[in-house]
Amino acid sequence: GSVGVLVDATASLYARPGAGFVRVGGLPSIYNAGLIDIFDDDQPFTCLHLQNRGRVFVGARLVHFQTTDLFGIDQQVGGTLQLYGSTLNGTLLIQDGELLGHGYLSHALIVAPARVSGRLQFDELNLGVKVSSIFELGGESDNLWIRDRVTLAGKPIVKLAPGFVPSAGAEFQIVTAPGGTTGQFNELDLTPIEFGRRITIEGGSGSFLMVRSADSKAVVLRDFLPPAIELATVPLVFLLPEAAGLTGGCFVVPHPAINLPSGDWAGGRVQVDITAGFDAPIDRLQYQRNSGFPQSDGIVFEGLPGSDQSVSFRGTIFGTARITGRQMTCALNAQAQKEAVVALLGSLFYSNSQLTADWFAQADDRYPGRALQIALTDGVGAQVQISRAVSFPDLVGISLGSPLVLGRGELATLHLQGVFSNNQILPVPKLETVWSDSCDGNLLAGGVAGYPGQQVIRGVSEYYCCLAGAKSGALRTQVKVGLGIYVEACLIRYLVAPDCASLPAAAVALQGPETPQSDVSLATFHTLEALMKRSVDGRRLVDLYWQHTAEVVGILLASPSLRAQAKSLITEFQPGVSRLLAAKGQEILITQPMIDQLNFLWNGVAGHASPALKAVLQLEQARFSNFQPFVNYDFTRWAELLALPVPAQPFFHISATGRTAAGLVVEANDLQGAEFSLWRSSNLTAWAQVSSAEALRDGFTLRFTDPAPPAGRAFYQIRW
Repeated sequence: GSVGVLVDATASLYARPGAGFVRVGGLPSIYNAGLIDIFDDDQPFTCLHLQNRGRVFVGARLVHFQTTDLFGIDQQVGGTLQLYGSTLNGTLLIQDGELLGHGYLSHALIVAPARVSGRLQFDELNLGVKVSSIFELGGESDNLWIRDRVTLAGKPIVKLAPGFVPSAGAEFQIVTAPGGTTGQFNELDLTPIEFGRRITIEGGSGSFLMVRSADSKAVVLRDFLPPAIELATVPLVFLLPEAAGLTGGCFVVPHPAINLPSGDWAGGRVQVDITAGFDAPIDRLQYQRNSGFPQSDGIVFEGLPGSDQSVSFRGTIFGTARITGRQMTCALNAQAQKEAVVALLGSLFYSNSQLTADWFAQADDRYPGRALQIALTDGVGAQVQISRAVSFPDLVGISLGSPLVLGRGELATLHLQGVFSNNQILPVPKLETVWSDSCDGNLLAGGVAGYPGQQVIRGVSEYYCCLAGAKSGALRTQVKVGLGIYVEACLIRYLVAPDCASLPAAAVALQGPETPQSDVSLATFHTLEALMKRSVDGRRLVDLYWQHTAEVVGILLASPSLRAQAKSLITEFQPGVSRLLAAKGQEILITQPMIDQLNFLWNGVAGHASPALKAVLQLEQARFSNFQPFVNYDFTRWAELLALPVPAQPFFHISATGRTAAGLVVEANDLQGAEFSLWRSSNLTAWAQVSSAEALRDGFTLRFTDPAPPAGRAFYQIRW
């Protein structure tokens, strides 16, 4: 007499062998939110009408469901019906949930999206017209078999059970109906599901071809393929213009974004559209042959723009293309192999007629954005689409290129370069620019008419080094311009102040000494030069140095890495040279790493040298057997091998003098342990010590400053 049985979410009801439900009056139901487990048994089991929101497991047993006028089992939201060799009599209504396993059901009506999986047989199966039924494949024997008739409609969704991957070419006869099919799978109406098209596995893990068996009694999924098409959303490859008047653009599908398997592309299609931001006067889609990507080489289009054009790849016609400003389409034929499709995708190009170097007049100019859609369809209808947002690179910086060396009075033109957000560097000759220099305007010789991003400069004799500057909006840059007569005269001086930063604002002529405490001591190497000039072989080496210093400076200007290596090498040898000048060269040895570093730099400079300089470098390197004879010898032996004078007493040399705002400066090589004083005379007869002199020394450079030098001529000595 009960009105029903409630199995709540925490309860389990077990129907063991021999058990069953007895109906006494009315038609009670089972309302299940928990677990009902009907065990295996060779005796039939009679069950009440079941409304299931929980889990129902049915073993190898015949189950008779007492039904209402319409159904015996009402499968609702969240419900699972799992069969293990079961036979169910009664109508199954699936409004949601899952039907899994293997077994037999007399009648089933699926009226809402549901997951159906396994090997299931029906007397009758009816799919509602608006239902998207989910068939989950967990094994290659999974299928639905309907004895009497099946009414199929809606859109099937195929899923793979977790961990299951079909073998290539696998066939699933998912619906077999000996009694025939009705509904939208009948002989006359194949919509909305078209046989011969591919059904993509939910989640993109592959696709099946949907076909009908020869007797039209089965719906079959076959020819399983892994994901047919991959178009990754990698960054677009932009080509900004390399010269004024040319237009640039971007490759719609650059090479790293293309991953296509071999397959049947006949009947397929490639379509690209500008879906947002299109402006007919300035936007254009096109195919670009020989675009710089390997796969695009060999693409040829034959025909007039706006008409159908035949498309060839390596001499074989594989498609017909129609190109308009807003859309590109290509219909593929039987010759469209994978390589041809990849080549076609690699040549898709979007350009904007505003995209020229001349277009940038202000630093904050920006190109308008665009939105593109790419659709690629294979020969059996599988399609993938990706949308691409086109945001052109912004101007994020400006540059004047590498440092320059000018001879006195020599002219050169600075060309402003734009640094873009995609790391391209291109000329921006129309960019509004304010020019300046650190040489009181003497460097600037005048602008170029119509091109504010260009400036003519002139080598000036009053300065050793100037900085030319350019400013556009918030963007700034500068470049060093050295006067050749001075820069070429002293390679080591250039290494001390490569960016002009350590030079006084009024610029210092060649004779002006550098500030001590630098990594490289000019005084030490000027003194070495004075020592070398006291022997024939030493003078030969000095002459070679001056003969080729200008070219070496140019090489170092163009190569920051070689410049850093040169400075590092000089600082490695500097202590040994200093001890040699102090008559203590035996205190420091030359090591193999020092010689390795020397050869590395030597070969690096030779690799960029003119034939004349390269010949000299190779000759000297060979003459000293790649400098190996110096390894593990001290600097006294180093001087002897070079046939240089070896000082028996400390060799001291005043190498530079000059006037600065602090006074008159005298510079010489430092001698460790010595006590120095500065002396001054007006006639070379009477000498007086400059008691107010300031001395700076760092072990390599000694620098005296006389804060109050006389207005007229004066002579100086350094004594120790």
